Amino acid sequence: MSANLDLHYTNLVIKKQIIPNYSYIYSSTNENLKKIFSEIDVSSKDALCVAASGDQAFYFLNNGVGNIDLFDINKLTLHYFYLRMWFIKYLDVFYPHVYNYDKKQMKKLLDLVVPETLEESYYYSYWYNFVKKFSEKKGDLIFRKVWECDDYNNIEDLSNLREKFNEFKFDFYNVDFSSEVDTSKKYDIIYVSNIVDWLRNKKIDITLYAENLNRLLKEDGFAIGTNVVYSSYGGSDMDILGKYFECVPFKSIDERYCGKRSPGYCLIRK
Repeated sequence: MSANLDLHYTNLVIKKQIIPNYSYIYSSTNENLKKIFSEIDVSSKDALCVAASGDQAFYFLNNGVGNIDLFDINKLTLHYFYLRMWFIKYLDVFYPHVYNYDKKQMKKLLDLVVPETLEESYYYSYWYNFVKKFSEKKGDLIFRKVWECDDYNNIEDLSNLREKFNEFKFDFYNVDFSSEVDTSKKYDIIYVSNIVDWLRNKKIDITLYAENLNRLLKEDGFAIGTNVVYSSYGGSDMDILGKYFECVPFKSIDERYCGKRSPGYCLIRK
């Protein structure tokens, strides 16, 4: 690992160059996590979760998941995950204002961080040099914020999360879920967010995606997908995913911008 190399690729992403395994960072999710997690029991489960903005993994931890691993095609999501853990641990802040990149706020945080592992030291080096390298105007360009969702996904009492961090260990897989995912682990729950939307928009066949889910889930396991852009389960997807899974949508609710719809669905192994 090289923090300087990651900074180099970060700069290229800011310049709108396409770099494999590196992309923009989404500072928050636009999924209704409070609703989704109110309908599932994750306590003491083994979970695999998309890293994304970090929100999903934090909800797993806050709701008592047993063990959790992360995956994402974008390496920078893990950099952001560590940053958000530090904001929670040292400043009691769930959503840092990185979508309006604030160097003063970042410096305040980094002055407090004491890396406890080699991994933390690596990500600390990245963010320390990020603040030195990029102006507020330029550094702000690496972050993306889709909707104003902080109000309904914000976790106000962070004491439980801070306690979880004391014993939190996880593996991170830098993988494309539409290609074969190589891990011997199996999970009770896999949170895939709206990956199907992305695959559909890229016109990528979802056969390997479905096979990965089926192979990585335990016998009574299930996957969680979300309806971010539109309903992500239907048409040709139904034919492929339906080979392995029964789709059970969450209850519909009134959502800002989208009207009444289901925030997502469970794919339950047949």
